[in-house]
Amino acid sequence: MGSQEVVASYARLFVESRKMVAEIRSSARTRLVWFVAVAGFAFLNGPPFWSAIASRTFAGTDLVLLALPWAMSALLAVVTHFFVDEAAVKDDRYFVQKLAMVDLHLEAIKEGEDDPLEMLQIIDGTHTDLKKPKAAAERYACWARWLERITFALLVLGFIWSLAIPLVLP
Repeated sequence: MGSQEVVASYARLFVESRKMVAEIRSSARTRLVWFVAVAGFAFLNGPPFWSAIASRTFAGTDLVLLALPWAMSALLAVVTHFFVDEAAVKDDRYFVQKLAMVDLHLEAIKEGEDDPLEMLQIIDGTHTDLKKPKAAAERYACWARWLERITFALLVLGFIWSLAIPLVLP
C-alpha cells in the first residue's frame, strides 16, 4: 500500500468519523433539553412537594431558596446548549480545514511532492495552519463539557436540596 492509498484511507475514515461526532453532539443537546425539562418540572411543582415534606407552607424567601438550584440548573443548561453549538461550529471549521489539507496532500503525492512529516502534522493537528482552529475547537469543547457537568451537578444538588432543606428551614 502506497502513500496515496494510506492518505486516501485516512481521509475516508476521517469523514466517516463525523457521523459519530454528530451522534455525540445530538446526545449532548438531548441531555441538555432533558435537564431543562426536569429542572422546570421541579421548579413548577416543587412547592407542594416541599410543603408535604416539611408539613408547612413555604412562601417568600424560603420558596426562592428552595427553587434556586432548579432555576440555576435550567438557566445553566440553556447557556451550555449555546456553548455546545459554538463548539460544534469551531469543530466543523477545524474538520473542513483539516480535510482540505488532506486533499491538498493527496494532490502533492500525485505530483511526486510527498512529505510524510507534513501528513503526520495534519493528522495530529500540529501543522501551522491547523493549530489555531484546533485550539479553538478544543477550548469550546472543554467549556461545553465542564458546563454540562456543572449543570448535571446542579440537578443532583437540586434533588438533595429539595429533600433536605425543607426539613431544616425554620
